[in-house]
Amino acid sequence: MLFSKAERVVINDFATDRNLPHPTNLGATVHVLARMGGYLNRKHDSAPGVQIFWESYSYLAGMAEVLERA
Repeated sequence: MLFSKAERVVINDFATDRNLPHPTNLGATVHVLARMGGYLNRKHDSAPGVQIFWESYSYLAGMAEVLERA
């Protein structure tokens, strides 16, 4: 219930476009969301921070709004 249906569609489409596995739980969804904000997930990278999540959720909210209006 954390993400709307349109947001889940955007996240799944992003995962498909980037050849990432489709998120099946909240942790995987948050990981894909971080990737939307520019997180690279390299071995030496620390966990994504607040700025990454702010940017990724801003992108997600904008894309979900476009999808709902279409």
